[in-house]
Amino acid sequence: MEDRMPRRRSWAIGGGLLVASGVLLAAGSAGVGGAGGLRIAAVAAASAAYLVFALGIPDGGRVAGAGRTGTASLAILAVWSLVSAILWATPADLTPVLDWVTVASWVDLLGQLALAAVAAAGIARAGIVPSPWNRAPLWALAATVLPAIATQVLVAADPAGAQEWAPVLAGLGALVATGVPISLGVIALVLAQRPVPERSVEVFSSADADLS
Repeated sequence: MEDRMPRRRSWAIGGGLLVASGVLLAAGSAGVGGAGGLRIAAVAAASAAYLVFALGIPDGGRVAGAGRTGTASLAILAVWSLVSAILWATPADLTPVLDWVTVASWVDLLGQLALAAVAAAGIARAGIVPSPWNRAPLWALAATVLPAIATQVLVAADPAGAQEWAPVLAGLGALVATGVPISLGVIALVLAQRPVPERSVEVFSSADADLS
């Protein structure tokens, strides 16, 4: 069974890639090197981590277990997020199709959020990751979404005051964007060092067989 398979290297590799993703994002935010290139590298590292966790590369430990929905969502998110980062970073004059760009950006955002939500729910249900850490992706998703929701609510309630809070909310969003992958990566690295729990197997004696 999947949850009995070795998973230390898989989770260690995936965790290391997530930590690297957060560090690269932090470096880009700090203005170290080319921000665009660092962002793509960060997304590439996170995408690779998603594939490792989804497929159990190289030696098992798929975080969503045998659940096809959670595994497929995580794998699709890996490809989608990387392609999206590359396309949005490609220089182009988007003025003539500005309306379509706005629609595309919302589709991109909502699509990635939906995939992340399905994958996080699948990981929580599978129980492969020890509790309560199997719910860590759900916590991370909530932490990622809340600053954006707070911004929209503030803009709708007080457009003038929103300008004063914009730098704070932007800083919070950047902190969450770097902190989430690093936190999830550290959790994966720590869990990778734990021994895999053995499932108890009920043994029937010959006397039991005679009684049946």
